[in-house]
Amino acid sequence: MVDATFKETPEAWVIEVDMPGVTKDKVKVSAVGRILEVRGERAVGLTYSEAFQLPDLLSADQVSAELDLGVLTLKVPKRTPLAITVTTR
Repeated sequence: MVDATFKETPEAWVIEVDMPGVTKDKVKVSAVGRILEVRGERAVGLTYSEAFQLPDLLSADQVSAELDLGVLTLKVPKRTPLAITVTTR
């Protein structure tokens, strides 16, 4: 299990994952359905792995990721609600 913090902004959820000693080329982030998976390798045999289940209101297909000083920051945008026009006959 990794240390992770979650913050909500008006536009997105921000997930910060502590991954000390992991370089950019050793980090993999994937999204399948509502599951966001983070993997990282610090040294042979020392790996980080965590999966987060996202609520329906988030867009897992538009996740951005940035690694800075051992902290992986993931930004998961919120979906824009679909407005449906109601008509009359």
